[in-house]
Amino acid sequence: MTLSRFPHFILFPALLVTLTGCPDPDGEFDAFQERYDTLHPPTTTSVTTGGGDCAVPMVGEIDGAYLFALSAAIRPDLPVLYDAQITTADGANGLTMTMVIDPLDARDRMTKLGVPETFGPFDIDSMTGAFDIDFGEVTIPGQGDPIILDADIVGTVQAAGTLCTPIELICGPITGTITDPTELDLAGSNFTIEPVVDGAYPDPPKIDCNGTEAAPAPTE
Repeated sequence: MTLSRFPHFILFPALLVTLTGCPDPDGEFDAFQERYDTLHPPTTTSVTTGGGDCAVPMVGEIDGAYLFALSAAIRPDLPVLYDAQITTADGANGLTMTMVIDPLDARDRMTKLGVPETFGPFDIDSMTGAFDIDFGEVTIPGQGDPIILDADIVGTVQAAGTLCTPIELICGPITGTITDPTELDLAGSNFTIEPVVDGAYPDPPKIDCNGTEAAPAPTE
């Protein structure tokens, strides 16, 4: 389901001094850019939302276990968590991905509730890695609901994101509507997918593309 930042407020004045009075400012800037790129090579992760820098994985390259987090805008710091088993295959239009997700107990964030559902296969754009998932109508069992503990949640959910390697954090917006036990628009909600390492779910899980960490699990 973190890119380093260079202090541009320091870089810009220094750049102006470098270019002032130079007979070939464009050439100086190009040379500076080459030196900067050498010292600060760009990185590519699945946080990318699309574009030409995405390395779309090969079939089977990313297959395995992940933690899928759905963070509703009403209380994003308490995400609904799922064990997610991802498999990839060749499809008619290129790479496809299938997910089998099983909700986790909201109190310990590790016990599977034993109600897995399969979604996909859905297409991955061969150039940008972009994908869209329509989960249709889903039911979150009460034990997996961290906001209204022990109350089942029913709603329709759609997700959009980008799949690039190396896989560190797949993320994107969630849309849809909660229909029970109340009506709620999911606009402004997010999802994340993180790899499971050595059998352990990420703790705390991340809840958005900024890498914001979830609050501690509820105990009551």
